[in-house]
Amino acid sequence: MSKDPQSPELPTIDLSDLDGVTGGVTQAATDPNANMETMLQSLLQSIQQLAQQQQSGGSMQQMMPMMMMMMGQQHQAAPAAAPEVAVGQVTPSGWTRVS
Repeated sequence: MSKDPQSPELPTIDLSDLDGVTGGVTQAATDPNANMETMLQSLLQSIQQLAQQQQSGGSMQQMMPMMMMMMGQQHQAAPAAAPEVAVGQVTPSGWTRVS
């Protein structure tokens, strides 16, 4: 690999100067398993929530056909139509039909 004359070289650092450096975070200082544990806990919570939803939804799935049948019966019963009254006659509720 040839050196590019336009790019400057990085300065070297004396090892004795590095002994005085403090602060910062090294890769070894962080727990490499922390991210994995967090992801596993999140996955476990999601699985538990799905299991709870499935258990609670079971009774609802059994009731759904019955509810649909009851709703269908209510819609089948049509409301009674108002009696036809000739113009000028009085309706059962006391109103006189004018047109």
